[in-house]
Amino acid sequence: MPISASDLKNDIDELQALRKQAKRSNVQLFLDELLKKWLANLDELNRRDLITSDAPKTIGVAARPYKKLTTYGFDESDKFVKIYYSIPGISSTPVTAIKEKFNENSFDIFCTDVNGTDYEINVRGLSKAVDPDKCYFKQKSGDQLLVMLKKVRENENWGSLLKIDKKEQKTPKFDKDEDPQASLMNMMKQMYDEGDDEMKRTIRKSWYEAQNKKATSEMDF
Repeated sequence: MPISASDLKNDIDELQALRKQAKRSNVQLFLDELLKKWLANLDELNRRDLITSDAPKTIGVAARPYKKLTTYGFDESDKFVKIYYSIPGISSTPVTAIKEKFNENSFDIFCTDVNGTDYEINVRGLSKAVDPDKCYFKQKSGDQLLVMLKKVRENENWGSLLKIDKKEQKTPKFDKDEDPQASLMNMMKQMYDEGDDEMKRTIRKSWYEAQNKKATSEMDF
């Protein structure tokens, strides 16, 4: 699943916080390599967003920032998960001003010039898989935007929109009574276990390069 620039920025912020906790050289080198790759990926994502953006540009006029929507109503039926967003003026907005992109475990919606405001919805880590080709949105009366997510497995109860809502945060805490290096290694193991194939490849490569760099530095005497 493609990651957005904003999500990657949040991951980088958290990884930088972990780097400050690291004391062992192996762990420090590994985190440095991973940070370097993620920062390069963030630069590439930002560059790609600028190139692929199809928003009209007017010389001398600053583009409006998008207002991110994170509050929603949740409902579900046997076949669909229904997400409701309150957006003033959305009922009378031309449908051409609303762009959507659905993936198996995420979706994005952009609403342009809704009473002079641009809105964006970015949802990652859906509780279950959806069928992107059968997902859609509806403009409802009362300034409601309804997002219909088609369940891959009908009659399966979701209970919540996101996986993270269904479980306690698993991120290991840096307990004062616990070895901070052990906590850090648990965190990295969790990132690997829960990451996608690209995440796993990145972590393996970063660890390998960190080990090589450490071995090289030890030989330079």
